[in-house]
Amino acid sequence: ARLRRGALPLVAPPPPHWDFRTPEYAAFGELRTAAWEATRGLGHSFGYNRAESDDDLIRPDALLHHLIDVVAKNGNLLLNVGPRGEDATIPEIQRTRLRALGAWLAVNGEAIHDTRPWTRAASETRGGLPVRFTTRDDVLYAIVLGTPPSSSVGLRNVRVEGQTRVHRLGDDSDQRCSWVQEGPDLRIQLRSPLPPSAAHVFALSPAPAG
Repeated sequence: ARLRRGALPLVAPPPPHWDFRTPEYAAFGELRTAAWEATRGLGHSFGYNRAESDDDLIRPDALLHHLIDVVAKNGNLLLNVGPRGEDATIPEIQRTRLRALGAWLAVNGEAIHDTRPWTRAASETRGGLPVRFTTRDDVLYAIVLGTPPSSSVGLRNVRVEGQTRVHRLGDDSDQRCSWVQEGPDLRIQLRSPLPPSAAHVFALSPAPAG
């Protein structure tokens, strides 16, 4: 409705002004104390775009890494999926990404669902692979983005106590990983090199204080 002549104008508060931060096609670079939500499509568009090819969509491993990074920084991921207008089907190039995400979550979902951020969001392995952290109850999840090349994984700046149990999610043997504290770093020893995966999760319990 139009304002009457002489009425006071509606003035918005000066920026920045928000109730819930929702960066699009981006994420914060650090852990946030307030909850937030990253939003993006699988491709460059929100919704179906028949001009987009497989090369225009985010790679499955990059999509998974984006989800893990957002959750570790106290965020949610709103992922837009665009069905075709004529028959409401999801294009195969989109379904490929969703299946890959679902397959990883079927094994490692406890490190994502119903979790909270740790005292910090990120570290790296001694070999330079990014690491993200989440927690649930008394468990710390150290999520390595990529596959370490050997059967030894060094997590930088992670200190644990003598009673700590370390287990890799998806390891059907149900055996704990052996570990040793080497100064500020935690070195996890595996029985054999890890199979290729976009991300591997190590559950540490009880969770260290940080």
